[in-house]
Amino acid sequence: MKIDMIPLLFERNPAAEIDTNITLSETFPGVKLGELTLLGKVKNSAGHIMLTLQVKGSYTAQCDRCLVETEHELDFLLEKPVAVAGTIQDDTDEEYLYIVENELDIMPTLIEAVTFEIPTKILCSDECLGLCTGCGVDLNQSKCSCGEKKIDAQWEKIKKMLDE
Repeated sequence: MKIDMIPLLFERNPAAEIDTNITLSETFPGVKLGELTLLGKVKNSAGHIMLTLQVKGSYTAQCDRCLVETEHELDFLLEKPVAVAGTIQDDTDEEYLYIVENELDIMPTLIEAVTFEIPTKILCSDECLGLCTGCGVDLNQSKCSCGEKKIDAQWEKIKKMLDE
């Protein structure tokens, strides 16, 4: 998504409003991302330009413990300073978003922010019991019927030491 920055840079408009819905086509492994609502602005305050963006949406993914498909909400604030390309000594500084050819492309920063907002371990709930390692039953739904837990042979000696 590119924002025309000419009104902000040359016409002295104080802000460019952002109010849109988008669907990211990027792939987030194991995650189905829904439509995102973007609400915010790019504001020029005495030459200091700042992007402030509220991002809301939802995603579905399998619980890492019980494999049940669950839906989660995304709701975060993205704030990033903006500079015209070539005005900062080090244009590779990732702290800034850069205006190139009078346009501000917020998509790479948005994708990065969404990536950081999705947890690496997705759970249906903090109390999720997961699946039984013996019979595979969902322990949130029913009790395991596979009997006494078998101990892996490599841990047998440690169990004997703990029992003593």
